[in-house]
Amino acid sequence: MEPYREYEGKLLPLEEAVRNWVRPKMKLHMAGGIGGPSAAICEIIRQYSGTSPDFELIQSTVTGHAINLIHRNLVKKLIFSACMEISVSAHPSRVIQGAYAEGKIEIENWSLLSLQQKLMAGAFGFGFMPTKSISGSTLAEDNRENFRELDDPFHPGEKVGIVKALHPDLSIIHGCFSDIFGNTVLQVPYGDDIWGPLASTDGVLVTVEKIVPSEVIRKYSSLVKIPSFAVKAVCPAPLGMHPYVLADPTRDTVESYETDVDFLRDLRKASSNPDSLDDWINRWVIECPTHESYLEKLGERRISDLKGAAKKKAYLGIESGERPSGQSSGDYTPDEMVMIAAAREIVESVLKSDHKTMLVGAGSWSISARLAYHELTGKGYKIELITGNGQIGYIPQPGESSTQSVA
Repeated sequence: MEPYREYEGKLLPLEEAVRNWVRPKMKLHMAGGIGGPSAAICEIIRQYSGTSPDFELIQSTVTGHAINLIHRNLVKKLIFSACMEISVSAHPSRVIQGAYAEGKIEIENWSLLSLQQKLMAGAFGFGFMPTKSISGSTLAEDNRENFRELDDPFHPGEKVGIVKALHPDLSIIHGCFSDIFGNTVLQVPYGDDIWGPLASTDGVLVTVEKIVPSEVIRKYSSLVKIPSFAVKAVCPAPLGMHPYVLADPTRDTVESYETDVDFLRDLRKASSNPDSLDDWINRWVIECPTHESYLEKLGERRISDLKGAAKKKAYLGIESGERPSGQSSGDYTPDEMVMIAAAREIVESVLKSDHKTMLVGAGSWSISARLAYHELTGKGYKIELITGNGQIGYIPQPGESSTQSVA
């Protein structure tokens, strides 16, 4: 038998990997964090702009560069949970609203959990997966071709919902680091980042911040979530999540970085009309022929500031965004009073039922749950917060961007 050789691997330049593995009419699963694998998305836009590849895009949260795939008419169907413009706060996507209103795109909307369960069923090789997520909702009605309610065989008289398995053709994911074989460590929380790649019939195209020796992968073997056998190609793409955040779970293998809020504000402003968004995409994607030229356009100072903000956040252990001054600008608004009243109701419900966990979402209305959390813990009551994207034991901080929108 020929001896094992470290240099045999799956390394490819990003542009070559996209050219080799991404084909028209594919069901493309995108993952790796909020916004998905930005560097790979930009490369797809470069290679397919001006064509009609009719991709089906599968992504839990569609935002940032991923929305530009829709604007450039590269996507005919969107299978997703949320599509929004996210910078300091979240806003409905004008691009997808316009595309849907004009009949340019078909949408299939799921809850975060039910979309993961569809991919989980595909990964396990099941035809379906039980769920309690959407029963009785309009999502169940809208997705009746892929959702059913059956008699529960173990509990007579009760119903159980099932979702049809989902198999992407190709999963494209950005990780923190991998070896040359594609054994990949992802940032957390994982969400559908695990199940989508394992459900994909043609495997996974991986982009990473850094290629590391196999010794590093063995050191962090418990954090490897994408195994090499599923990977078609692995492509170095530093800052490959930009303009969104990347947090290295090992804290010292790659440099983490924060969300580029200014970049996203510019993108949101450009999204106000199709011509300005075309100009923005041309400037930041088409006229940057490679990911390396994209980074050059960002500039060393900007990149350094994003990495520095992540280091500051890790050092302080708190939210690094702007914090409120604490000074009131006037009387409370009716909405603010509703939030306070809701917080009081939550506290009463928790104490009455002896709840130990609370699920909290995004947007300004989630302030009610955050207020209730601080009220309860301030009195010595033990309760854990769980966020919609999978964080358990979350402690809310003042000034968080996720509270600055009614979305």
